Formats: sequence, structure tokens, C-alpha cells
Amino acid sequence: MLIGCLLACSRAPHPPVQTAEMEREDVLEDARITEQIKEGLLSDPGLKESERIEVRTQRRVVTLTGRVASPEERDRILDIAAKVNEIRYIQDHLEIRPEEGASSVGDEELAGRIQELFLEDEHLSGEAIRVGVTRGTVTLRGQVEHAEQALRAERLAQQVPGVTKVKNFITIDSG
Repeated sequence: MLIGCLLACSRAPHPPVQTAEMEREDVLEDARITEQIKEGLLSDPGLKESERIEVRTQRRVVTLTGRVASPEERDRILDIAAKVNEIRYIQDHLEIRPEEGASSVGDEELAGRIQELFLEDEHLSGEAIRVGVTRGTVTLRGQVEHAEQALRAERLAQQVPGVTKVKNFITIDSG
């Protein structure tokens, strides 16, 4: 009986063992991914000061940190990173801050532009979304019927020039 138990126990699946060689390969793969992204950023003539973007990779999860001048620049950086093979996930910690000396738009004007976008959008025009803006940071409040609408409102607000950050406190009507 003891032999039967030993045989049965030896057949139980074991979790994979991470060897030193496998860890070394992971570190090398992370370094390769980071280097490819950095090369892509530096070689793109449309990106201004891409060397200010920090790229870190751990276990094939890429984290991008830094400041960019516009949502378009942020999207361009994310596209470059997404083209690198073997990435599991990209964590976007890029902050949109217009360049010094760029024409700044007042908070009230930003709020008006965003509200206008919401009114023109067929998925948001009937929704009661309040927009507040303080030094370029947009706060969205209100209630919508579907989660997609809250996400759409956030994305529309992010694309308005002069918006640096969006805080989305829109709730979903569950009733």
C-alpha cells in the first residue's frame, strides 16, 4: 500500500521549477524588449524628446513612464511599443503635458469643448455628464446606462488639446 501511495504521489503534477538558466533568459528577453522599444522611439522622427520616456520591462510586461506633449504623441509611443514581439502587457503611465510656451486653453474653454463633444456624440448626447476642469485635469461625473459610454466619454475628453489628465467618476445605472 505504501508503494501505491508513493507511485500515485510521484505522478501528481509539479509546478514548473524556475532554474537559474530560465531566469537569465527572462532577464535577457526583458532587456531585448526594452532595447527594441527604445530604438523605435529614438528612430521615430515625429517624436519630440523621446529619450525622456522611461521604458522598463519585467517578465515581458512593459511599463512606459514620462511626459508627452499630446494624446497623439502618447498613442504613437504605445503603437511603437506594441509592435515588439513577446510582450504580455503594456502599462501606460505616460502623462500628457503640453510643451512650455504652447498655447494654453483656459479650464472653462476646455470644459465647453468637452461638453460640446459629448452633445455631438450619438452615444453620449442624451446622458447627463458633468465636466469640471482644473489646470487641465478633467473630472467627469454623472450617470450613464452602459460602461462603454463612461469609457467613451473618458476617451473623448482625453483627446481634447490642453487636457492633461482625466478622472472618471461616471457611474453606471444598474436599474
